[in-house]
Amino acid sequence: MNNRNFSIIALFFSILFHLLLILLFVSSAELSRLFTSNSRDCSYEPMQSVALDDGVIEAELQKINQEDRFYAEKTEQMQNQLADLQQKHSQELEQQQTHLQTQLDEKNQALQKMDELEQQKQQQLADIEQQLKNYEKIQKEKQDNLEKLRQKEQTLKNEHKITQQQLENTRKQQQEHEKQQHKERERWLKMEMDKKIAAQHEEDKRKRLIEEKKQQQALAKAQAEAKEAKRQAQEAQKAAEAAKQQAQAEAKAQADAAQKAGRTAAQRKMIDKAMAEIKAKIQRNWTRPLGLPKGLKCVLEIRTLPSGDVVNVRAIQSNGNSAFDRSAENAVRQATPLPVPTDKELYEAGGFRVIQLYYHPN
Repeated sequence: MNNRNFSIIALFFSILFHLLLILLFVSSAELSRLFTSNSRDCSYEPMQSVALDDGVIEAELQKINQEDRFYAEKTEQMQNQLADLQQKHSQELEQQQTHLQTQLDEKNQALQKMDELEQQKQQQLADIEQQLKNYEKIQKEKQDNLEKLRQKEQTLKNEHKITQQQLENTRKQQQEHEKQQHKERERWLKMEMDKKIAAQHEEDKRKRLIEEKKQQQALAKAQAEAKEAKRQAQEAQKAAEAAKQQAQAEAKAQADAAQKAGRTAAQRKMIDKAMAEIKAKIQRNWTRPLGLPKGLKCVLEIRTLPSGDVVNVRAIQSNGNSAFDRSAENAVRQATPLPVPTDKELYEAGGFRVIQLYYHPN
């Protein structure tokens, strides 16, 4: 559209330019004729005046000839300019015609392409119509198959309904039979459980008596060892006092070393005694789970307070039997407060704040 407008505007200015050239050419011819007429009129004036001098007439004639040459040169220049303008305009017209022809060729090519596209579009529409026909045919076949499937499904539903009724009757009979078997099994299990509980109580009672006896023996042994340690400490003290007379510094050092050694041994024995009492109390509160195999063991981490109260207990090493681990942890909780040393220094030195107990029930 813009190229078309530009061509129209160019054509309009070209016509206007030609009109101006024609007017200029006509004006130049008229001026030339007028100057020639004036020259002729001037040439006749001397003939009418008999009083003029020949020199003046000659001068006037030369002047008129100069003016004629001047206007002739101007006319020639204007004609040359007009010829140049006409040639330039012809070239511009040729270029415009070439440009218009090119645009026309491009438009023809575009129209040809549009025709080809239209043909392709028509072919595509024909293909789509054929595909729609095929699709409608397929849909009709699907509808027919679907109707057949519905009929078959209805038949299967009826058969399934009959089968379900038969299965329901069979299931009710089976449930009744299983109910009777379950009652018999529960009665038998209860009898077996009562027998196992009674036997377990007897076994626990026997083990508790044996453990109490062992604890009494361990307590007597610990008391004897404490008495012996005290006697040894007294003898060491006497030896230290005797050695003090020989060398005061050496006797004091030996006395301190002996006193420290005696205190460490006594503390170790008291710690061992307290650990034995803790194990015994836990063993008394332990109940063997039903069906638990023998030979199980675990390592318990027990966190306590100086009062002996258990803050937390957990199995940090296990044989993999969770029932045994839980039974050991429950025994520790039931045994709280544990018989830890009342002496704060002995409590800290023996590590009773966090106890790692190797638990292996009898």
